Amino acid sequence: MKISIYIIIILCFGLDCFSQVEPMYGMYRYNPLVISPAFAGKDSVSSVTLMDRLQWVGVAGAPKTLGVTGSLKTKSKSGFGINFLQDKAGPMRNTIFGVDYAYHTVLNKNMRFSGGIRASLNDQSLNLNGLKLIDVNDPNFGQNVRTGFRPNFGWGVNLSYKNTFISISEPIMFRYNFGDYDKNKNYIDNAHYYIMLGMSVDISKSIQLKPSMMIRATSNAPLSADINLLANFQEKFDLGLSYRNNNSLGIQLGYLSFKKYYIGYIYELPTSEIRPSSFQTHELALKYLFTKKQ
Repeated sequence: MKISIYIIIILCFGLDCFSQVEPMYGMYRYNPLVISPAFAGKDSVSSVTLMDRLQWVGVAGAPKTLGVTGSLKTKSKSGFGINFLQDKAGPMRNTIFGVDYAYHTVLNKNMRFSGGIRASLNDQSLNLNGLKLIDVNDPNFGQNVRTGFRPNFGWGVNLSYKNTFISISEPIMFRYNFGDYDKNKNYIDNAHYYIMLGMSVDISKSIQLKPSMMIRATSNAPLSADINLLANFQEKFDLGLSYRNNNSLGIQLGYLSFKKYYIGYIYELPTSEIRPSSFQTHELALKYLFTKKQ
């Protein structure tokens, strides 16, 4: 059987994650830099975030994502960001190093606009030697495949009006295949677009509701949408629910300590057809805020 057929099977395994070419996240509201360079330096202070996501725990070769992002706030209208992401799904591994630049401007009293670009190096590989095969002599699986680091670009825009916002982004623009190993270009990942909407509503002096939604769109795959409802108590504690259409239902927790250290956690249970063989998904994020000394 040709290698292209096996690659298609591998990609279908990670369908929920859009073939895992671009990693999936749950806490995008508190770390939007992973999907849009427009958020680089947008917050009032600089920050560094570490995230780790274990999806479909209990399934062999299930997706795992590790990421580090940094957002630098400057005194000017510019902002800078850095990001490192490594995503694994079965034999596939995707590694991304990126640098972001964003420009923030005030349009009027209630409206602000941000636009950002991303320059990155992307590396994709397939560990074919690590697969358990029925035919161990299949020549198509006699070696590992790797694209090597290749340059890429991304873009993002964000529009805020009072306590609401909408963001549109494409983190990775260029599409590559596996070079000479894929001469027929059977493997070329599709463009991925992200639309994020959110708002903040003050219920009382100590309670704030933060509903949000993120839509992922790509060709040859169904539309995916995350719907979150998060409640913040006394600007310290977060408690919320998340739902991904036809896929999962989750609980989100968060705590801000000393106005510098934020820890967030999401626990998800699958609601899709994979439910009988999958137990849960865990996502953990640690964020450090470079606040000024009091």
